[in-house]
Amino acid sequence: GAAAGVEAERAAERGAEQQRDADRDRERAEADRDLAPVARRKRGAELVELPLPGVEPLPLQREALRLERETLALEGEVRLRAGALCPRVVRHGRDSTTTALRLSTEPPASHSSALLLESLPVNPTDWINRRTAAASRRSRERRMRMFADAISAAGLRGARILDAGGTRAYWESWARLLPPGAVARIDVVNLPGQVRDLDGRTLEIAGVPVRFVAADLLAGPSPALDARYDVVHCVSVIEHVGDAAAQRAFADALRRLGNRLWVQTPAKEFPLEAHFRLPFFAWWPLPLRAFFNWRFRLGVMPRHRSWPEAVAFCRSTRLLARRSFARLFPGCRLWTERVLGLPKCYVATDL
Repeated sequence: GAAAGVEAERAAERGAEQQRDADRDRERAEADRDLAPVARRKRGAELVELPLPGVEPLPLQREALRLERETLALEGEVRLRAGALCPRVVRHGRDSTTTALRLSTEPPASHSSALLLESLPVNPTDWINRRTAAASRRSRERRMRMFADAISAAGLRGARILDAGGTRAYWESWARLLPPGAVARIDVVNLPGQVRDLDGRTLEIAGVPVRFVAADLLAGPSPALDARYDVVHCVSVIEHVGDAAAQRAFADALRRLGNRLWVQTPAKEFPLEAHFRLPFFAWWPLPLRAFFNWRFRLGVMPRHRSWPEAVAFCRSTRLLARRSFARLFPGCRLWTERVLGLPKCYVATDL
C-alpha cells in the first residue's frame, strides 16, 4: 500500500509538471501570434526575420526585461551581445539554415536596476541638469569667447560663417560675443525638421544677418549654400549624425565647405554622459542604452516610446574619444576642455 501511495504521488507530480509545461507552451504560442509583423531578408544562407521599421512591438511588462546572451540582428547587418536590460531576444525554429529573431514580452525572472531608477521620487538626471545648468552655460560662453578670440587673431573681416547643425537660440545667446565687423553673415544649416518655418529667412541677431537653410550635409552640396565659407562652425553635432562612416562623411563635408574649421564635441571619456546624464552611458551596449531611452526620459534627450525609434536614436548618438575625433580632422589643433582634470569636450580647429 505504501509503495502504491508513493507511485501515485510521483504520477501526480509528473502530471502537474506536464500541465505547467503545456500552459507555458500555450502562453508562448499566444504571445507569438501577437508579435509585431516581421520582414524577411536573405543574408547568405541565413534567413533572418526582423521587426518592420517603425512598427512598435507589444508594450513590455513594467518589470525591466533582461537581455540574455543572444545575438540581436538589427537591419540585417549589426550584431550585438549584451547581458543587460532590454527586450529579450528568443530564437524560433532554429536549424542549420534559418534563424528567426523576434522580440519577446516574457517577463524577467528577477528585477533590475531599471526598477530602482523608476522607484526614485525624483529623476536623478533632472537633479543633475539643475545642478549643472549654470556650469554648462559658463562652459559654452567660455568656448564661444575662445571662438571669437580665434576669429580676431586670424584677422578676419567681413567673414562668412557656416554653422552646421546650429539653431536660432544658440546665436541669440552668443552672437553678441563676436568681434564687431568680423562677421558679415552667418548661414545656419540644419535638417528640415529642425529649421521648420525659418527655412530661407534671414534674421538680424546682435547686428549680424543670420540666414537659415534646411539641408542635409550628408546628402551632398546644397544649392542654397555657398560653395566655400571663411569659417565652418559646428558645435555638438557630429556625435548625432550616425555611425562611424556617417561621421567621416560629415567631417569631409565640413572640410569641403570651410577654409577654416571650429568643430566641438563632448568627450566620450568623461564619466557623466553629456546628453543622458548617466555614468558612462556612452560605453553601455546599444540594447541597454536603447532600453533606457525607451523606458525613461533622461537628461536633455527626449524619450522614445517606440522601440525601433529608441534603437535608431541611440545608434545615431555616438560620442567620440580623443583619438577618433582627431583622425576626422587631420591638420587641425585639438583643444581639450577639462573638468576636475578629466576631458569634458574637444575642439578641433585651424583658426
